[in-house]
Order: sequence, then structure tokens, then C-alpha cells
Amino acid sequence: MRTMILSICFALISLHNAFSQITFPTPRDAGKLMNTITLVVLEDNIFSSFNSNIKTVVNEFWDITEFEFVSAKEFNEKRRDEQYSFLVPIQTSFQKDKSNTQWVFLNLLLGAKTKAIAGMPEFCSIPLYVISEEEEEYGYYLPLIIQFIQKRVAEIKENPDVESLENLTYYNRNIPMLENKTIVVQENDLSPEINTIEKIAEYYPYKVNIVSGDEIEQAIKGKYENIVVLHSVGPGTSEDIGRCYKMLFGADDSRMYFYNYHTINPKRPDGLLSRDLKRLCRF
Repeated sequence: MRTMILSICFALISLHNAFSQITFPTPRDAGKLMNTITLVVLEDNIFSSFNSNIKTVVNEFWDITEFEFVSAKEFNEKRRDEQYSFLVPIQTSFQKDKSNTQWVFLNLLLGAKTKAIAGMPEFCSIPLYVISEEEEEYGYYLPLIIQFIQKRVAEIKENPDVESLENLTYYNRNIPMLENKTIVVQENDLSPEINTIEKIAEYYPYKVNIVSGDEIEQAIKGKYENIVVLHSVGPGTSEDIGRCYKMLFGADDSRMYFYNYHTINPKRPDGLLSRDLKRLCRF
């Protein structure tokens, strides 16, 4: 379970600042969610790139419920109403993270009669970006994230062993499928020890291409078959502290093939590590 400090994203409204344990949903909760109206929470800033990105992607890809776009104020007013679910960006910092990094996660929550947001069943929480870093890059991956979140709701609804789904590392069971696929990554998402194809080949025998952000965007929009993209989220600074999250999504199927994070230190910098490649080969 994650222990974190939560507030509504983008410093709009402070929802609560206590340390909390997240509530994981049951299959019954998943069935209830599919009969809700999903309220997609927007930032109050009219120039927000998040607002334009989420509107475009939800309008194109969200299909498990009806949906509406609302303000953070409306979220706070309606979050106890069980006829609603909420797709909401949450600003997050971790108790033991000395870097004081502020993350933005995209969360899917079910309305619940509870005082704390942590009491609302949380179906998914995906790192989008770190505040103060380049926020535009996550836009490439948002279509895959939105489609993956919906598939996860269906999995929770149908899986009798629902507790095994609680951590996103559950999807590492898909790693063996990678040997027949090509992983595409941006160079700035790779640690220095594996920032060339030659270095990567020392640890990973299957196909990897280092490409531009535009090429990743094209692969996702085109749903290129057997292409898997790396979504890496970290502080991107020279400081040897903080966390780095790493996820592999299929461009053609929006399936998660790998999820992990590491604590950054001098031996484990921001970005995909050689130890991650070794892990991909062990399954």
C-alpha cells in the first residue's frame, strides 16, 4: 500500500494533508463504477495543457461510462456521491522522499461516503509527470494510460483473486511477451549506463530502438503492432535523490508489460537502468 500526502492537483484546493492508506476496490466496486457517470476533473488554469490533453483523449478513448468535465471545486462537492466516479489528477509527495519531489498521478476513484479521499476506492494511480519538469511529454502516453485504466477496471471486476491486482507490478507477468516485440525509448529516459543500443545489447538480447518523442507519438497514434513504449517519470535533475517510475505499454493494445520504480542514488540515476533490462530477461 502507498503511504502519501494527497492534495488536489495544481494547488487548486487542499483536500487533505494527512498520511493515509489507499482503499483498493472490490469486484463489486468495479461493477458499481461501470454504472456511474465519470467526472473528469480539470485544472482551473484556462491555459492548462493538462485540460486540453485530457479532454482530447477522454473524448476519443473513454467508453466504459458516461462522462463529464468538472472543476476541482465540483469534485470536492460531489466526491461523496456514489453515483459518480472521478478521473482526477492528484498531486503527491512521499513521506520518506528527501527530495520533496511533487508528483502528479492520474487516479480513478469511486465516489464514497467518506471524509478522506483515501477512503474512496482507488482503481488505478498512474504517474504522469513531476512538477517543474517538462510536462508536455506525458501527453504522448495519455491515450495508452486512459485505455489501460479502463481495462484495469474490467480486470478487477472479473478477477476473483482481486488482491493480486492491488500493485501494478501484477502486470510484470506480461514480461515474457516482450521477446517478440520492439521496445522504443527516448534517450533522455535511459540512464547513462544504457544510453546507446550497444550498451543496451550487453543486458537485453531483444529489439530496442532509441527514438524521438515525435516517433513515439506516431507509434501510439498509429497503434503500431508489436511496439512497446517506455513511459519514465522522474525528477530529471542532477541530484541523486528522489524516485523514478518506469512503465512499458503496448502501442497497439495499451497493455502494461512492466512496472517498477527505484530510489535514485549515485549508483542508480534517473531513467531506465541495466538492472531493469536484466529483470526483463529473467521472466
